[in-house]
Amino acid sequence: SLENRRRLLASHAMSSSVITAMPHQLVIKAKQLMQETDITHIVIINNEQQPLGLLTLKQLLAVDSPETSFIQSIVDFNLLAVSEDTLVRDIALIFMKHRASALSVVNQSHQVTGIITRSDLLSLLVSSPNQKFKA
Repeated sequence: SLENRRRLLASHAMSSSVITAMPHQLVIKAKQLMQETDITHIVIINNEQQPLGLLTLKQLLAVDSPETSFIQSIVDFNLLAVSEDTLVRDIALIFMKHRASALSVVNQSHQVTGIITRSDLLSLLVSSPNQKFKA
């Protein structure tokens, strides 16, 4: 129902198997991780599993020498993150306002517990009970 959809939380939409990397790792390692796992975002974390930034496929492809470049040299450390209980409608607003492609989801200790991409939100919309036909 519409009322139930208004109560959807980040925990309902997030992917909980998050691929992470450290800022001091080489870009080539992140590129390999993305290829092996077929993803387009890697959450950059510190030693406490707290998110520092988000690395996108677009950023990786722009690097001229991934074998000698470090992740910290290309990552934007202005991270957008939400809690597990953030409403999905609020997440959608964040995506639109900041033109974000993904958000980290964190617990009360600010540790990464998930990631939400624009694709995750679209999948949630398509899988709604109002969708009667699938292509």
